[in-house]
Amino acid sequence: MKALFVCHDQEEWALLHKIFASHFSKIELMCVLNTKDALEFLSFEGPFGLILIDAGMKDEDPMSLAENVIENSGDRPIIFIGEAHVLKNRIKGDTYLKSETMDIFEKPYDIIRFKECIQKSLNWAKKEEFEQSVIEVDRADFLPIKLRNLYLFDKIPFDCFIELTRTKFIKAFSKDVPYSQSAIQDLSKRNIKFLYLKKDEHLQFLENSLKRVMNNLSRELPPLKMLESQISGALILQQFVKEIGVNEGVIELADKIITSVHETYGSYQDFPQLLQSFPFAHRDSAERSILIFYFCEAICRGLGWSSDLSKKKLGLAALIHDTHLEQEEMLRLGSFDHPDMEMYPEEAQANYREHPRKAAAIANFFSGFSDAEFIIEQHHELPDGTGFPAKLNSNKLTTVSCVFITAHYFVNQLAASKVNMTSIIRILNEMKAPFNVGNFKEPMLILIKAIKG
Repeated sequence: MKALFVCHDQEEWALLHKIFASHFSKIELMCVLNTKDALEFLSFEGPFGLILIDAGMKDEDPMSLAENVIENSGDRPIIFIGEAHVLKNRIKGDTYLKSETMDIFEKPYDIIRFKECIQKSLNWAKKEEFEQSVIEVDRADFLPIKLRNLYLFDKIPFDCFIELTRTKFIKAFSKDVPYSQSAIQDLSKRNIKFLYLKKDEHLQFLENSLKRVMNNLSRELPPLKMLESQISGALILQQFVKEIGVNEGVIELADKIITSVHETYGSYQDFPQLLQSFPFAHRDSAERSILIFYFCEAICRGLGWSSDLSKKKLGLAALIHDTHLEQEEMLRLGSFDHPDMEMYPEEAQANYREHPRKAAAIANFFSGFSDAEFIIEQHHELPDGTGFPAKLNSNKLTTVSCVFITAHYFVNQLAASKVNMTSIIRILNEMKAPFNVGNFKEPMLILIKAIKG
């Protein structure tokens, strides 16, 4: 196990190194001067099972540092060290009082008291399996799952890990041990988006998730719960397609989501009500996919299209059009000409340019969903011909492609904005002129009418 000592006084470092070498020889003590160095070490030298903070640090707030540690690395034992008057003046607030993992040690260093204080923290770490949960493996033995998948369950039959380095992983959730949604949210706050499973357990987890979401979509749920289940379905489907491929279960799930969206749309009094209810918190591929399909559904109804074929084409396009985009954060770019495109390496730029064609090829494996591939391949085209990959303009795009492009463009713009009527009206006004051409004209008018009610 490693311990981290944050202190501006390097003589104090030497003293603690001697104490740890004599009494805690199995713990590797590392020392840093300030908060900046501490956070860097937590990211690149960890994991640390114990944090020691000098309460008398110059130009630093020890409580703020502790809160930063928790935010970046999760709960772990933190001990504030200092003279009695320093501890009294600087260690205050609800965070310390409510914490089960924070403690104080009053100088001078009485070895018996110090060992008791350290041992108390070590007992907590061992109880939480912190030390035992760090493993070193070949990264090829692990595959990622999105953190959000875990909301489908309250426990899973596998150990789940967080990637620390290319070869080092730490256990996040233990096999068959119940976890809370707040535990998932804590990881999300630390910007952890993926957990890792052993390769031989990865497929089984996705299959279990697929069954769970299929069951949820078959139940009679309140509209908001159904929206969340549809998003979960898109999340599982996209991972399945990307990591494993298309099978009968994936095709059945796609059909189930499409049917569910069609039915749920009718349960709302109007489209603005649905839009206000939509859980668009993560702005990821799954949420965008379902919202795009709801916009397509609104436009189809306005056009008087009632055939299942059109809805299945647009539904499948919504679900899989971005499955082969390797870096999901590039969703925010919207177009290949975005000024931030140059921030990404050439390989990522090439993948962004090719992902419509790759996703279109996958559509052919979905039996019963004919002619969706051209919609997917064209989803980044624009009315004036400045899109990609073929730079087609409004005269060379079919109406069904224009429906999808209109919905896709609007949702991408909305994802980059605050979701309120001011943003929505602004986006509509910006789209009104460029989309008022060719086969885009009618879908755009219907979109405006649907949103404004």
